[in-house]
Amino acid sequence: MREEAVIFGVDSPLAGIVTMPDAGVAAALPVFLFFNSGIGHRVGPNRMYVPFARKLAGAGITSLRFDFSGIGDSPASPSLTDPEERAVGEASQAMDYIGQRFGADAFVPVGLCSGANVGFVLTLRDQRVRGAVLINPATIPGSHTPAQYAEAQKRSQSQHYASRLTDPKSWMRALTGRSNLIAAGNTAVRFARRALGVKESSAKSPDLGLLPELNERGVELLAVYTKGDLGIELLMTHVGRPQSLSSLERFQLEILSDTDHVLTPLWAQRRLEELVFDWAARRLSVGQAMARGTRDRSAAPQSSVR
Repeated sequence: MREEAVIFGVDSPLAGIVTMPDAGVAAALPVFLFFNSGIGHRVGPNRMYVPFARKLAGAGITSLRFDFSGIGDSPASPSLTDPEERAVGEASQAMDYIGQRFGADAFVPVGLCSGANVGFVLTLRDQRVRGAVLINPATIPGSHTPAQYAEAQKRSQSQHYASRLTDPKSWMRALTGRSNLIAAGNTAVRFARRALGVKESSAKSPDLGLLPELNERGVELLAVYTKGDLGIELLMTHVGRPQSLSSLERFQLEILSDTDHVLTPLWAQRRLEELVFDWAARRLSVGQAMARGTRDRSAAPQSSVR
């Protein structure tokens, strides 16, 4: 495994780390691109992208972790473009750079939260994207109405308080005025209605948004959500239930329980890696390489490059 610090970019310099196998970049395999989450550094939330990139290299897969302009080691851009739109353009520049230098022509963006939103837009616009790993995105399957946002927030809030109904400490916080009693009450009402078999809303046809377009184009998508996250609740306001997505053979939905938005527990980060390795082996025609990486769970080599 080798790591190299690189600088690229058109409007302003973008700093990144290319992590590649000892044998170099295999032009026939897709290159993974790791995107910033919010204003977090390119190491990723809880530094999860660093060992992830190194394990990919151990499986023969090259990756680029880089900072969007104004984040981490990349200086602010002079452009006045909307930040998300600028990030999509900079992601395209990253693909240009890797393609020109190493001959790669297929890419897999990986992002969490805002990074996943950028990855989804990039996937829609750029034919070089073969697949994408989207962690807690808020953009699938497309745009949302104010009513859908409001409903998703209620659903997410219900999940939050439902997980605390059996926790004595949570009841103590409620009794001492340190919890949102209205939200907790709404959650209790929702569960009571569900227990009595009362439907919360009338049935409606699933809205798959932009997903059929990507499915038809042959783009493989792995969407990973944490249970109760706003992103998965937004998706459910469109499709109603996960089973409605079964017609999309190139869309894989995974929901992780007992973890937070940024996958803080180490078990959650390892589970994400396992999901991605398995998905890529089956869906991206890199089965042998990814299978080797799945078998090799030894500690990542030490490096001073971040």
